[in-house]
This record gives sequence, C-alpha cells and structure tokens, in this order.
Amino acid sequence: MKYNEKLEFDGNNRVPVVFITDENFAIPTCVAIISLIKNKDKDTFYYIFIIADRISIETENKLFSLKKDDVNIQLIHISSEKFEGIHEGEKSICVASLSALFKFEIPNILPLEDKILYLDGDILVRKDLKELFNINIENFYVAAAHDTGKLYFKRPIIKEIPSYFNSGVMLLNLKRLRENKIPESLIETKKRQETTLMDQDVFNIVLQCGVKHIDIKYNFLLLNLHRAKDKYKFEQINALFNSSYKNLEDVEEKSHIIHFSSRDKPWKFVDGVYSKQWFSYFRMSPFRDPPNISDIKLAINEYSQEYQDVRKVNTNPIVHRAPHEKKEGIFQKHHAELNTPQNKIKKLKNQIKNLEGEVDQKNREINALKWTMETHKQLIKNFKAESRSIKQIYLEKNVSSQDYGKLTVIIPYRKTDDLQREENLDINLNYLSKLGIKNLIISQHSDESAKPLLIEKYGNLFDYFRVYFSYADGKLFNKSRAINQGVIKSKTPYIAIFDVDALTRNENIYQAIYLLDKGFELVHPHDRLVKDIVDKKSFIEDYDFEKVKSPTQQRDWADGGIVFWNKRSFIDIGMKNEHITGWGSEDNEIIFRANIFQLKQIRIDDILYHLYHDRLKVKTDDNFENMKKMMYITSKKELLNEIKQWPWLEEAKKTIHEDLVLTTENTELEEELFSKK
Repeated sequence: MKYNEKLEFDGNNRVPVVFITDENFAIPTCVAIISLIKNKDKDTFYYIFIIADRISIETENKLFSLKKDDVNIQLIHISSEKFEGIHEGEKSICVASLSALFKFEIPNILPLEDKILYLDGDILVRKDLKELFNINIENFYVAAAHDTGKLYFKRPIIKEIPSYFNSGVMLLNLKRLRENKIPESLIETKKRQETTLMDQDVFNIVLQCGVKHIDIKYNFLLLNLHRAKDKYKFEQINALFNSSYKNLEDVEEKSHIIHFSSRDKPWKFVDGVYSKQWFSYFRMSPFRDPPNISDIKLAINEYSQEYQDVRKVNTNPIVHRAPHEKKEGIFQKHHAELNTPQNKIKKLKNQIKNLEGEVDQKNREINALKWTMETHKQLIKNFKAESRSIKQIYLEKNVSSQDYGKLTVIIPYRKTDDLQREENLDINLNYLSKLGIKNLIISQHSDESAKPLLIEKYGNLFDYFRVYFSYADGKLFNKSRAINQGVIKSKTPYIAIFDVDALTRNENIYQAIYLLDKGFELVHPHDRLVKDIVDKKSFIEDYDFEKVKSPTQQRDWADGGIVFWNKRSFIDIGMKNEHITGWGSEDNEIIFRANIFQLKQIRIDDILYHLYHDRLKVKTDDNFENMKKMMYITSKKELLNEIKQWPWLEEAKKTIHEDLVLTTENTELEEELFSKK
C-alpha cells in the first residue's frame, strides 16, 4: 500500500499508530507493538509508524519483521542530536530520552496524516484500539487520560493545570495542530521554560485548553497507582475520570492499555508486577535472547533473603496477600509486588546453569567484536578527518557538465508482483534518460526473466542498454550477485550502482565523474541524509526535488542507495560480497573493506532521494555470521587472503584489462538481442 493512498482502506478499519524509539528502547517498543498486533480485531488494519532515532540496521530489520498483511510498518529515521541541551536542570525527574521530544514534531513528520494514535513504548496493549482511535476530536488538539499523579504527586504544575494529562497515550488531531502551528509552539515553550519531565509538562502548558479527556482504561498507570496506594482513596479515581469502577482489579480487567510510566519497568525484574505478562510478549519478539543472568541472580538472592516467610501466594498480578513482617498487604519492595513461588526459584536456578556457559561464550565474542569495531572506528575517524580537508579543495569547484560516456549506471533488479517497485524503476529510468545518461545495465536476479519486456519498454532511452539475467532458483534475492554481474559486463572506467528506488540531482552526477577523474575511487552523492519522495505523481511532472517536502532523515549507516566507483578499485577490493544475501548489509560491508584498503573516497554534501514504497527487508541468518567474520579482519593482508578465495573475482579481473571505452565493435556483439528500438 502506498503511503499517499491510505484512503483505499475503510476509514473505520485503518488505525494509524506512531511510536518513537532509540536503540536503548527498541526492545520495549517492539514488545508493545507485538501486544498491539496480538490483541487486534481481525478487520483492523494497523499502519504503524516508528520514528527511529539512530537505531542499528539489525534493530531496524527486527522491527520490520513485525509487518503482516494487515499490519504495515514504516520507519522514519531522524536524529535527536538537534535537541541536545534543550532539557537540562537539577530538578528533572525525567526517565525518557531526548527522542521523546519528537512527539512535538509528529504533525510535521507525518504530513499526510490528519489524525493518529501516539503510544509510548513502555506499554502493553490488551484490546483492539479501533474504539479509541474513532473518538471524535474534531474540535480538540488531543484526546488523553488524566495523569493520576494529580492524586498523589505534589508538583505545582499538576495542581495549576486542571486538565493535566499523561502524554504516553495520545490521540492527536494532526491537522488542527499543523494549522495552528502547535509543533513550533511546543518547541519554543520547551526551550523557554524549565520542566521536570521531557515532554509531558510542555504538552499540558500549550494544549491545556484543547484536551478531550478519555477513560482510564486507555492509559492505566498500574505501577504508579500501586506504589502510591496509601496516598489516595479509590473513590478519587472514579471522581477524576467520571467512572464507576469497583477497584483497581476492575480497572485492570477492563483496561485496553497498561502503561508502565514509572522507573519500575516490568522487564527489570523477573518477579515484578506484570513482568510475567510482559515477558510472555517478549518471547514472541525477534529480540528473544537468553535473559540476563546477573539480573536473574539478583532477583533470586533478594527474594530468598527477604521473603523466606512467604507461604501462600495469590497469583493475581495486582493484589496478593501473604504474611510478611506480620503485615497483610502489598510488599514494600517494588520488585516483589508479584511474588514468585519457591519452585520458580529452583527453575530459574536451573536456567542459570544451562545459560551461563552460553552467555559467557557470547560475551567473549561480543568483547572481541567490540575491540575490533573500536579499532576500525578510529581508522574511519582518521580517514574522515583527511576527507574533510580534501572536500574543501575539490567540492569548491562548480562542475557544470561531464562526459557521461565514461560512466555505466548499474541497477540491481528482481522481478516481483510489487507494482510500487515497478513504478519506481520506471521513474528512475525515465529520470536518468532525461539527464542524458548514455550507458545503463539492468542486472536481474530472479526466477523469471523480464529481459524482453524491459528491452521493449526502455531500450530506446539510452545509447547502450543491456539487461542481464541470472536464475535465482527459488532462492532469496542476491543483490550482491546482481551488482557484480552488471559490473563484469560494464565497459566503462566508472560505474554507478543505483538502487531501483534511489535518485540524486544531476549536478551530483557531474561532480562524481569530476571527482573520479581527479583520482577518487569512491564517491557518495549524499552525506547520509535521506528524503522520501511520497507524492510521485507531482514529482515526475518536472522532476523537481524542491517539491519533496518530507522530513530529512539522518541515516548514519547509509552507505548505499547510489554509489559511484572507479571500476578497477571496485574489483580490486573484492566487489560485492555474494555471501551476504538480501539487501542492506552488503553496502556497509564493502565500505568496511574500502576503509581497510584505504581507498580515496568522498561524500558530496547533499541528500539521497528515495522513491517511497512499502518494504520488508529480508536477510538470511548467515548474514550476521558473514558480517562478523569480516569485522574480525584488521589488516589489508588478511583481507586479501580472504577475498582471493571468492570465486566471482576471477571473471571480473579479466574485464579490467579490457579497453574500458565503448566502441562500435564491442557494442555490436549483442546487437541482435539488444538493438535500440
């Protein structure tokens, strides 16, 4: 489904939801999403946006893996570095990271959405949220639940603002927020006024006259209410929410969302309130690794020492009664609010024995890998420092035109039934033809050849147009193999590897050829900044990049998309690693090798434009092992010993001794199959 075609789904069934996460909070966010999916109605279509603050490729792929036929996942990459220094103060009681400030910018980050449900990552969703999303907020900025802290906290702001709400679950009227420039007001208020919470106080200051309050069942602060149970009476909850619940257990039973908004998160303690439920969803997640042994030991030791007199346990996760210090009621230690029977202690101890050996081995591997990565980080830092001075020399020159005859554009391609992918290919090829690109190769790795169709449709757009096909035999798309085949068949000194969905400005192509002429071996036409082209129809009217209004995304690992190479250098360092299948990791891995070989490379200070489409990135389990193997290599000598074993290099090396200029003679060899239309 295209992002700008959201209305093709029934408006009552499509529920757009947005989360914000960084690397540290990715696991809880993933668990929250799983609970959202597992408890949805069959006819609900969740369109989930994840605003991702500098997460790793591995984490990105795990989040993408949650995508289903009725659940779409879209990641939006932005860096929170711009917020540094905006939240300071000794009185801060904030547990959130700077990433939470992106809540202020959601209306602008998602310009095509008029209404959306924002959810914090420290929640569990227990029921379908279509009912919540369909609440009418036409005349409000936000629908949210009262923050129950006003019953037991003494912070002045809670008392001063009667409508004070919790910002962990918000139904946002994005259209109204944009029209009244509220995002800008929120940022300015945050800069001007010191607040103890990251975003919640500011939301309440700015939106206090535009709030529609919702039932506590949509944002039940379970841990907070239990910890402060002696500071309020339950009747106050019903009075605050205008509800008629019997007790906390009744609220819990009917709740749609349980929000762990305090510091006492359920994943921190194996025997905490709602830990059992949280871990049941965690075990369904792609992050399900062995538990942290030290955390288990700590929980067992503390439990054994302090609660030896426990005899009877009620398994209700909210209220339990057992004799402790001759007192009935909730245990004083927050991590023991949900008591674990003694037989569970034995089970956990057995788990420790079984897992300790495995964890120790993994820790040794991780430490070795960290050492290697730090070494290479320093190597890259040194190289970047040199590159900055080089940029000042070479990028000051205004290059107006270049000889496109020196360059072959290679597009790796797989034939699918995905109409968006075919649309992106069509846009890309017509754009490159309009720029005057002369030589273009489509290298296909699929089960079915699209060569005749592609030649018929696009053969007349370029002076030299070839389609090469390699049979996939039902295996996963091997982008690296497709690229390598295209490089082997190319007959120019320079190559440019373009993803089907990647575009760059014409002047960047001029600049790249100029830089290759000056001795650079590798040129990136962007500085890890990416913009999605969502409104493609408007864009292709005149291919005007100024029309692209989507937010700029900082992608620190963006080593692909479009890359210009000296062909000889590309082959000398081993070409693409065909052991890495799918797509994504192969770009980072070859740049790792380029750094080891100390290739002369440079980045042009511009943006990579991405033709938007829904996609689930797919990689094999072997990719991580192959990447890890390469990351252990620390010298050029080791790397040469590795790549000389790669079978695809033998044929490639022959091509660098050929005359790398297109002539009438060598183009006629395939004229019968590839004649211009």
